[in-house]
Amino acid sequence: MLGWSAGETCREAAQRLQERVAPETLRAALVSMAEFDVADLLPKLSMPVLVLHRDRVPWLPLGVARELARRIPNSSLRVFEGESVVPYLDDVEAVADALEAFLEADVRPGADRSSPDGLTRREVEVLRLLASGRTNQEIAETLYLSVRTVERHVANIYGKIGSRGRASATTYALSHGLM
Repeated sequence: MLGWSAGETCREAAQRLQERVAPETLRAALVSMAEFDVADLLPKLSMPVLVLHRDRVPWLPLGVARELARRIPNSSLRVFEGESVVPYLDDVEAVADALEAFLEADVRPGADRSSPDGLTRREVEVLRLLASGRTNQEIAETLYLSVRTVERHVANIYGKIGSRGRASATTYALSHGLM
């Protein structure tokens, strides 16, 4: 159900579950989860909500996630590749990037959007370091990110500001007072 493949990880998880949870307790929890329904409360949510879903979860169709996001005001849906419902399996960096962008975005109506062209705070940080001549590796070390995450941020920045490289991104940063 959680998307673990057969192997040592699955065996260890199953062993821990067997050691810590009595069968009747697990059955009661699953029955309670099946009976618990908050659908009527969804339209009452007033804060921004990010719904995450994997595109190949065999027992949870994408339509369920779409319906959930549709019923929650001010929500957005992000779909990722993979079969696991847990965010720490499959493409973890894509999920982390989506969570970071969601947490950095101020989506309140009338919120001050001081970053130009829809750049997130993290993208502005990356752009400043990029414009100061840092390599992707140096940016990753400075911000405690992986190089792949930095590369993704740089690609997002280029797309948002219409840049084709570091020189024009640096010019953008200077002309927009980001340095």
